[in-house]
Amino acid sequence: MEPARHRIESLEALRAIAALLVLSGHALDYGGQRGDFARSCAFGADLFFVLSGYIVSLSAQRSVNAVDFLRRRALRILPLYYLATLAEAGRLARHPAGLTPERLLLSLAFWPQAEGPLLAVGWTLQFEVLFYLWLALLIAIGAWPFQECAALGPALFAFLNPITLLFAGGVLLRPLPGWAVLAAGALWIAAALAGVGDIWDCSGTITGANSAMRIALWGLPALLFVGGLAGQAGRSLPGWALFLGQQSYAIYLFQHFGLMATAKLLGSASTLAECAALGAGALGFSLVVSGALASMWRKYVARIDLGLRRPARLGG
Repeated sequence: MEPARHRIESLEALRAIAALLVLSGHALDYGGQRGDFARSCAFGADLFFVLSGYIVSLSAQRSVNAVDFLRRRALRILPLYYLATLAEAGRLARHPAGLTPERLLLSLAFWPQAEGPLLAVGWTLQFEVLFYLWLALLIAIGAWPFQECAALGPALFAFLNPITLLFAGGVLLRPLPGWAVLAAGALWIAAALAGVGDIWDCSGTITGANSAMRIALWGLPALLFVGGLAGQAGRSLPGWALFLGQQSYAIYLFQHFGLMATAKLLGSASTLAECAALGAGALGFSLVVSGALASMWRKYVARIDLGLRRPARLGG
């Protein structure tokens, strides 16, 4: 059982890397550093997609039934997402041009919109939820072989938006040798240096106009990263990496508010050093929010669990 534990920890650390990549890209964008490297930091979202395909499909097979699986997924993603979306709605209420009741309701329902969800980073969750519903259907009907069937849905959804192929790749992925991590890093850097254009912008989830090129440039590195780290066993990982991995979802959702708050404190952010300060401020803000909410969750909201099986530490 020890190797499995280390594989899980390595993927927990990869969640931290993915969240920090997205945060770094947004901090650079806030500071006007909108080059190809900043755009390439959106690669963190691709890592999240492959991780979900790899981990959540395994978690689904351990679920008691479809309701149990969806309950655990809902406890994982809904409270923080709804809170962040409502906070964004409150912020936009002062400038209501971008806020309509319809857009808010569609955002809360994870329904794709041409202008994207109210909370910008929520575009990835629209695909996540679709993947979860597909897995729940497979659990309900007892589909077998489960992993192949789990990959089939995202592969079919790719006709609407190719980025769903990342879920399918993650489902079918197997642990790889350590060299895969180095190869993944080299491929990602090469793509950043060659120029990624606008492939980072896939928030228009209805058309997915940039998704095919994004898959071509970032799909293989994402698979190699996840597979290479899944194949690592027996390596000790620093506690801060595991901690950030556990908080990665909150960092992803609340970074926008931290960036805005830090930008107001700094007054300006045009240099790389100031962008780094922006990112550090946003990270600290997200961790404080996450800690406060986690404390409230344990004290009050978790009582609704009713003694049912609790989520797994990773993927649950």
